[in-house]
Amino acid sequence: MNEKLHILILEDDPMDAELIQKIIQRAGISFSSVIASDREEFLAAMEANSFDIILADNSLPQFDSEDALNYIKEKELDVPFILVTGTVSEEFAVNMLQQGVDDYILKKNMHRLPTAFKMAIEKRKTKREKKAALEELYLSESKYKILFESSPMPMWMFDRSSLAFIAVNNAAIEHYGYTREEFFSMKSKDIRPEEDIEKHLASAMSDLSGQYKQGVWRHRKKNGEIIFVEIHAHDVMYNEQSVRLVLINDVTEKLKVEEKLKETLTETRRLAESLQVVREEERTGMAREIHDHLGQMLTVLRLEISMIKSKLTPNDAPIKEKIEGAINTTNEVIATVRKIASKLRPALLDDMGLAAALEWQCREFRKNTGVSCVFTEENFEDIAGQLDKSVATAIFRLSQESLTNIMKYAEATQVQSSLVYKDGLISLQISDNGKGFDVEEIKNKKTLGILGMKERVLIMNGDFELKSKPGSGTTITVKVKL
Repeated sequence: MNEKLHILILEDDPMDAELIQKIIQRAGISFSSVIASDREEFLAAMEANSFDIILADNSLPQFDSEDALNYIKEKELDVPFILVTGTVSEEFAVNMLQQGVDDYILKKNMHRLPTAFKMAIEKRKTKREKKAALEELYLSESKYKILFESSPMPMWMFDRSSLAFIAVNNAAIEHYGYTREEFFSMKSKDIRPEEDIEKHLASAMSDLSGQYKQGVWRHRKKNGEIIFVEIHAHDVMYNEQSVRLVLINDVTEKLKVEEKLKETLTETRRLAESLQVVREEERTGMAREIHDHLGQMLTVLRLEISMIKSKLTPNDAPIKEKIEGAINTTNEVIATVRKIASKLRPALLDDMGLAAALEWQCREFRKNTGVSCVFTEENFEDIAGQLDKSVATAIFRLSQESLTNIMKYAEATQVQSSLVYKDGLISLQISDNGKGFDVEEIKNKKTLGILGMKERVLIMNGDFELKSKPGSGTTITVKVKL
């Protein structure tokens, strides 16, 4: 007790009052005091001051310690009260203690006063702290009850040892269809499908400290409907029981929507894959028609014109010149037809395989742009015959799209293309030293070319990676399991 205490001494004998002050002073207690010798002085002191402790003689003129104690109780003042008196009967002392006196000291044993003084202060301090703690606990429990009952989401508590429900809120009653009485006659395992009970029992035995997300579980409503719920739970002590507080979020509709979305996405990708197959078949057919039929017709036409040229005499010089022009035009048309056929579907892809087709792509890119393009392959000849035609076509088109983008936008001077097979994984990587771009900005623009490339890779269940920075070039990597 380092703080200075304010003491009321209710005593009509000045000598005794002075003795009390000296004893307290010798005990090293810092204090100030007010002395009251009768009822009027006591009431005046109580009205004017706030005291930390009251030391009261038992009997004063027309006023005694019991009257003073009754005043304290009527005013609901929390002040330690010690009886300091000459003689009292044991019965009287017990009665006063029962009424709220903290201690009593006989004047012949005044040496006990400092100890009793300190104990009374500490006792009252402990009492105040306990009262404050109880009030805080009550407030906390009140808030909890309000939150528990008014929560729009189902909540309950069950005993961890017996699994019996011991509390359930209105939202749970409404959502599950059971009455409160029905809940209290049930156990937490009773709302589980039979095949989930063992898993629930194991979970109930596990110790949860603090907030814990237990994932998605199946529950059964009163009408027999099975719902999927997301559980949040933690263990608490309630009425000296170890209980589990559970918050339930019904995600049945959410999961149905997600499942429907997955099905729709799967169907969409199947459709996209089917369309790509059909498109490639159409391209292959068109390329074959153009190359075989139109190419053959143009070749025949060139031969016939050449035969006409051979029949001309030196006197037919002007006609001969015209026929030379027709032959040159026919040759250009034949070259254009072959080029169109190759773009639609290079015969090299079907005849020589993916690696040869990608190498041809690089040569064509180099010839058309003047930009260096180097193609390398590693271990690919080992599995060339095992590669599915659709996968080979998709990788070829990815490379084609990448080179087209480089030609249009990159302003590059060097391109590196590689095809690698390792540990069951096919990797295509195309890099350039061009101007690059901000990948996040491109994502926000939803560029159709890149989205198309990603979709091709997803159809193959592969991985697509795009790396680029302004001024640092671009690298596209595609990985597909064989």
